[in-house]
Amino acid sequence: MSNDFPPTQPSDGSETGLGDLASGPGDATSSVPPVDSTQVMPGMPSPAADNSDVVPPPTGAVPPPGAPGGPGTPIVPAQQLPELPWFKRPGALAAVMAGVLLVGGVIALLFLVGSRNDGGGGDLESEPVSLVMVRNNAAGGPLAVTVSAVVTAQQSAPDAYLWIVPGDGVVGQPATRQTDATGRTEFRWAPSGDADVATWSSTVELEEFVEAEGDSVVAGLNATCTLERDGLISALVVTAEVRTGEVNDSRAGIGSYTFPNVRFQAGDRVECTLGNLLATPPATTVPETTTVPETTTTVPETTTTTTTTTTVPETTTTVPETTTTTTTTTTTTTTTTTIAPADPTLGEVLDSLELTEIKNLLEQVGLLAEVEASDQPYTLFAPNNAAINTLRDDPNGPDLTDDEVVKALLQAHLSTGESLTLNDLANLKEVSVDNGAPQQIDAEATPLTVGDAGIIFKDNVVVGGIVQVINAVLELQ
Repeated sequence: MSNDFPPTQPSDGSETGLGDLASGPGDATSSVPPVDSTQVMPGMPSPAADNSDVVPPPTGAVPPPGAPGGPGTPIVPAQQLPELPWFKRPGALAAVMAGVLLVGGVIALLFLVGSRNDGGGGDLESEPVSLVMVRNNAAGGPLAVTVSAVVTAQQSAPDAYLWIVPGDGVVGQPATRQTDATGRTEFRWAPSGDADVATWSSTVELEEFVEAEGDSVVAGLNATCTLERDGLISALVVTAEVRTGEVNDSRAGIGSYTFPNVRFQAGDRVECTLGNLLATPPATTVPETTTVPETTTTVPETTTTTTTTTTVPETTTTVPETTTTTTTTTTTTTTTTTIAPADPTLGEVLDSLELTEIKNLLEQVGLLAEVEASDQPYTLFAPNNAAINTLRDDPNGPDLTDDEVVKALLQAHLSTGESLTLNDLANLKEVSVDNGAPQQIDAEATPLTVGDAGIIFKDNVVVGGIVQVINAVLELQ
């Protein structure tokens, strides 16, 4: 608002424009002309003044002329208050705190992700199982292959584990890894969050596609493995084989590796060196060696006589004997035979798998010694400890203190006369057992089921037979 006002003309005809005010304050007819408040701006206190000392005039009152804020008082421009610092502005502190929390959250997330091993698997409360394998050809050089691994946890839930390497591994499904330029690859897995680490254990089976080496077919596999547990290193028994006839190329096969005598615990370290064994080349026939008999040539003695008075002494010329000898060469071919390690007994396998409940029942009725002494092949469907304990706690279950009841029940889990692998079972509708009607097989189920029990640890080779670990007790059919 401008302080320059246009001059006003006296409305009473006087020169001063004071009107009736000139007659003095005692004149009853005098009046105070109304004040146009829009033309006057009250003065602002000095910046140095304390605003608390300024008492505003009563509402509606007009200060007399000459008084502060009254008519004729110079108009002072309004003072601009200094701008508040950014950290005192409303909402600034909240914005800063939100930014700090956001950055802290990102750092915590990165730390959490970085603390996971090779991309995945979840929070770990224990060390994983590590299996390192180096794959070589028959000559000992690195071999490029793709290996698949199937892990089964040995608790009530076979999928009570997490894949750590590979990070994209799916629980319950085979995980695959490729060997690097040195022939090396690695698998790692660990107990899941709801698993009891103190009792958790697992098994693993490896498979790969085995190609021929040049003109030679791979007839077998050589495997050397060690286990490091609690700082101690021991050798592992490995079952390695090549199955033919399962792929289109008749010169190729499927290689598999299993560890029948061990269940892996959290923190175990396994190292394996695997190599090809080529088919034995045809025998080489060494030709018969002919000996040339010794040859002797004799030149007859020559005598010349002259009939003169002089007697010429007899002259004798002897040609030395010539002998020719032929050397006989003999070639020997050496054949090396590799003897596979002996299979463990039934009791040893049950101990290595920690199947204490089924072993105790077999020993209770004398069936363990009977099966081990038998000269017939057999297949034992062995329930795990959780399955037998569930049956033992069932108030309507069989009396497991009665030897006859126990023996009849166990014979429903024993098939004498055949050692049946998982592949064999997958091609059957039912399997005969020593007691009761045959147990039905569902090859479409995952895992494959016999009766109502799933096979959770397959093809455990023993002397004279095979043990298939199942997750339930079979009912007598």
